[in-house]
Amino acid sequence: MRILFSTSIPYFPQHFGGIEVNLDHICRGLTARGHDVRLVARLSPRGFTWARNRVVKKLFGPIAFPENFNGYKVYRSFQLERTPDLLCSTFRPDIVVGHAGPEPDLLFTDLSLSRPTAIHLHGVLPLERASRLYEIGIRNYICCSQFLKSRLLEKIPADSALKASVIYNAFDIENYRVEPSKEFVTFINPVPQKGLRIALELCEALPQIPFQFVRSWPMSPLDEKRVQRLKNVRLIGPVMDMKSIYRRTRVLIVPSVGEEGAGRVITEAQISGIPVIGSDRGGIPETVGEGGIILRTIDVRHWIEALQTLWNNDTVWHKFSRKARQQSEDFKFSYQAILKEYEAFLEACIVAHPRSRHSAYSRE
Repeated sequence: MRILFSTSIPYFPQHFGGIEVNLDHICRGLTARGHDVRLVARLSPRGFTWARNRVVKKLFGPIAFPENFNGYKVYRSFQLERTPDLLCSTFRPDIVVGHAGPEPDLLFTDLSLSRPTAIHLHGVLPLERASRLYEIGIRNYICCSQFLKSRLLEKIPADSALKASVIYNAFDIENYRVEPSKEFVTFINPVPQKGLRIALELCEALPQIPFQFVRSWPMSPLDEKRVQRLKNVRLIGPVMDMKSIYRRTRVLIVPSVGEEGAGRVITEAQISGIPVIGSDRGGIPETVGEGGIILRTIDVRHWIEALQTLWNNDTVWHKFSRKARQQSEDFKFSYQAILKEYEAFLEACIVAHPRSRHSAYSRE
């Protein structure tokens, strides 16, 4: 298959987050399985990546000289609304897959739906625009959790042509598996939406426990100062090699106050048997399973008690560590199984498309 992925937000190295990590795993995996995979992302106006692309675009046009990134081609665009359509006329993909950021329908403003198109949903925010996607004719959706699929079906009408499948996040285990030295409690992406308030209260209440906060999304100057004044917090990142993070982690906290689609970092940590304390928001309970503790975000006292127990009691820690590893080994998280599911879903979308060229598609 020739597959064109699009994302409405910047991509590595300009932006670090779960969508980018999952998309990279899928692109690398499908490329290794013999597919021609390309990706187009929004170009953010900062840093060396922006400066280089600005010169190239002015000299040679918006789709010349893509970058080779981890074995597949990446296009970055100032005018994201136009670029997928241009690539469709030159690359001629069998299917276009939008990995939805905050404004997924912008990817398809000018993109003709004369070819198979699908949307991969990672979070709740794009669901607010799901009716718009449905109105412009998109009927194929991948959801990263059962929770997200149920929320999607609340937003769009029942339709016999609708194809909505749950395909869990992709994990190349070798990128994550370590033997933890158990030095820190880890909190990834310290921003308010991810539960920064709870994390800070835990640090203040438990000064004897060392924490590492790992940047992902940009932090506000005020939030960064609040973190840096705490003597038991190590603020680092962004980090591409997550092994370096999990290698020193005893417990991962995921105190998100917004509804998560799944919470990718949960499974990343559980691969190495790291227990997780997570909030009861969105798909977090579904992802944590029995490999951690689920709490409400209203009262931080329960978080303090749970963290003290996992930090101080080795018997309890080992119990949850075993469960965490078992949860990550569930077949639904198998890398090759996920890639096969992805292939099958895209092939079904192509075959079901009304245009004869795509309906006659057969995998080479």
